[in-house]
Amino acid sequence: MPPVGSSTPFHQTAIRLQEASLKGDFTLAQQLARRLPTLEITLQWDESEIPADRRKEFSDARDRAIQAWTRALPELKIRLGKTDPVLKVAFVKELPENPDSVGPAGAVYFDSDAPSEPQVEAVLSLVRTQYRYPISPRDVECEILFAIGRSLGLERSPRLGTVMGRLESSYGVVPRVDGRTVALVREIQKVADTLRTTARTRTALTPAKSVAALSHDKFEQGTVAQGSITNFRITVTNNGNVDLVYGFTPDCGCFAVGQVAPIKPGQTAVVPVTIDTTDTPGPFDKALYFYSNDPDRNAFRIPVRFYVEPSFRFLTATGSPVLVAEENGLQAEIFLVLSEELQGKIDRVRVVGLSVLTELEPWEGEIADPGLGEPARKRKGYRVRLLGSPEIPPGRAQITLVAEGTDLPGPVATSFFVQKGIVALPLTAFFGELTATPTGTTVLLARPNRPFRILSAEVDHPNLSAKIEPGADGSEWRVQLRYDGKAPIGSLSATLKVRTDDPRQPLFEIPISGTVR
Repeated sequence: MPPVGSSTPFHQTAIRLQEASLKGDFTLAQQLARRLPTLEITLQWDESEIPADRRKEFSDARDRAIQAWTRALPELKIRLGKTDPVLKVAFVKELPENPDSVGPAGAVYFDSDAPSEPQVEAVLSLVRTQYRYPISPRDVECEILFAIGRSLGLERSPRLGTVMGRLESSYGVVPRVDGRTVALVREIQKVADTLRTTARTRTALTPAKSVAALSHDKFEQGTVAQGSITNFRITVTNNGNVDLVYGFTPDCGCFAVGQVAPIKPGQTAVVPVTIDTTDTPGPFDKALYFYSNDPDRNAFRIPVRFYVEPSFRFLTATGSPVLVAEENGLQAEIFLVLSEELQGKIDRVRVVGLSVLTELEPWEGEIADPGLGEPARKRKGYRVRLLGSPEIPPGRAQITLVAEGTDLPGPVATSFFVQKGIVALPLTAFFGELTATPTGTTVLLARPNRPFRILSAEVDHPNLSAKIEPGADGSEWRVQLRYDGKAPIGSLSATLKVRTDDPRQPLFEIPISGTVR
C-alpha cells in the first residue's frame, strides 16, 4: 500500500494496477506501471510565455530547485527534455482564481496516467495575488520544488515551510527538502518498484485496500466565548481488507488532536479533538486535514467553523491600526468594546511606549470591526481619548494600550502605531544574499489620510535602479528597487534618496545593503 502522504494519483494508479493484474490484464498493468513515480524525471520547460528579459532568472530558479532535490536525494536524476516528459512546466499571463486563492491562482497542477501526456503538468501564473504582483524567482523556485515532489508521488501538505506546503500568495522563504520528505519519497519508490515487478513478472495481486469511514466531514457549532475550550470526537472506521494507517494535521496551533494508531479491518477508533479559542476571536474558519493509505480518501480537508465571541476589541472609527499625530500633537479616539462578562470591570487605560494622556468614558454606539470582517453594528464599552504632545517626533512608533480593572480573566491590551509625518518602510532596504540573478525589493512611503508627492528617487550605485509607483489616493507611494545581477562579489552598500513635496520632510535617505555571492 502507498504510505500516508502519497498523492491521490499514485494511490489510484496503484489500485488500478492491482485490479488489472487480478483480472489477468497485464498489458494494462504494464502500461500503468510506466506511470508510477520514478527517480528518473524528464522535465519539459516551456518558456514561450515568459518575457525575454526574465527567462534567465526563471531558469536559474528552476535549476536551484532541481539542485535542492538532487542534493537531498542523490539517486534522483532530473534532466531537461521534450521526449516523454514526466513533468511539464509552462507559464501563462494570468490564471483564474482557485478556491484557496485571493486573486489569480499562483499555479495549477494537472495529473494524468494517459501514455501520451506528462504525468504532472504545472502551469504557473506570471502574476500572483489580487494585487497582480509579478511572479518572483523565489516563487518560481518554490513552485518547481513542489512540482518535482508531485512527480515523485507526494501529496500537498498544510504544513507551510515545507516543499509540499505550497502557497497561492508570494513566498517569503524557500523551503528545504528535509529528511522526512526524502524518507517518504523512498517509501513511495519501494511500493512503486514492487508494483513494477508485479506487472513485469505477470503476478496476480489481490488489491490491498483500506477504506476509511469518518463520522465527520465537517464540524460546525454556533457561538462560543473567547477563551473557552471546544471539544468534539471523530470516529474512524476501517471497512477495507488491510490496516488503515492515518493521521490528522490541523492548520492552526489552537488544535490538539489525540494520538492515533493503525486500525485493523472492521475495527473503529475514536479520536478526540480540542480547540483552544483564547487567541482566535471572531469567525473561526479552520480545518483538520485527514491523511491515510485509503486510495480514495488519502487526503482531504475537514472544515471546522464557528464564531468566537470576543472578550474585548480595541477599534478605531477608520479601522486603521495607525493613529495620525498632527503638528499640534496626537488627538485620537479608540473604542474598547467589551463582552457582557467584562462590562463595568474596566477602571482605567494606560499607554506604554509614548507619553500620552488618556480619558475613559462609557460608550455605546455602532462601529465596524474590519479586523474580524464585521460591518458596523451596535456595540458597548468605553471611549478612550488619547492626547499626545506636539513634541512627538516624526516617524512611526508602536504603543500598547493596557486596560486595567478588577477581576479581569486575563490581559486586556493591544498595540497601535502612532505616526507623525511621512514614514519610509523599511528603515533599511535589505537585499540579503545576491547572486547573478536580477531581483528586487520595495520601499514604502506613506502618510495616512494626507496625500503628498514623491518628486524623485535616485540610487547611488551602478547596479541598482529605482522606479516610483504612486498609490491610489496619493497618501502611499512605492519605490521599486531593482538589482541587475552584475555587481562584483562582496558587500553591496548604497543609499536611496527620495525627494518629496513636503517642506518639513523634503528628503529621505534610506540605506541599502546586501551581500553578493
